[in-house]
Amino acid sequence: PLAVHVAHAARPHFPDGQLYIDLQGAGSHAAQPVAVLGAFLRALGTPDASIPDSLDERAALYRSTLAGRRLLVLLDNARDAAQIRPLLPGTAGCAALVTSRTRMVDLAGAQLIDLDVMSPEEALQLFTRIVGAERVNAEREAALDVVAACGFLPLAIRVAASRLAARRTWTVSVLPHF
Repeated sequence: PLAVHVAHAARPHFPDGQLYIDLQGAGSHAAQPVAVLGAFLRALGTPDASIPDSLDERAALYRSTLAGRRLLVLLDNARDAAQIRPLLPGTAGCAALVTSRTRMVDLAGAQLIDLDVMSPEEALQLFTRIVGAERVNAEREAALDVVAACGFLPLAIRVAASRLAARRTWTVSVLPHF
C-alpha cells in the first residue's frame, strides 16, 4: 500500500502512465519475468502476435516500446534482483519502484530505502481501520497484544486484522490463539 500511495503521488511526473505487478516473490509461485513482460507489452499496446517467446527478446522489445515515454513501473513484492532485472525500464524518463522483503544490494543503480516497523499507535490505527473501531475499542489491550505479536509489521497486521474482520463472531482476544 505504501508503494501504491507513492506511485499515485508520483503520477504527475509520469504522464504516459504506470505499470503495476505483484511479483509474488514471498510465495512459492513467484511471477516469471517472461510472463510479466508479456503482460506489460500487451498493456503497452503490443499485439500478441508481435510478442516474442524468449525473455531476452521480450525485454528488448519492452525497452524499445518504452523509449521516449515517461512511465513508472511498480514491481511489488519482488523475490530477488534476478527476477526484476529484465523488468527494469532502462530508459531515460522512466523509473521503477520495487518493493521486496530482501535487500537487493546487488542491483546496480538502485537507491535502497529500509522501512522501519510501525509505532504501536500506528499499528493500532491500521488494525482498527480493518477490524473496526467498535471491536478494537472494546478490547484495546488485546488489540495492542495482537499488533505487538505481529512485530508491528504492516503486512502481518493486515493479515491478522483481515482474518479477524472476516470472522464477526471472534473477539480480538481470541485471535492470538489461532
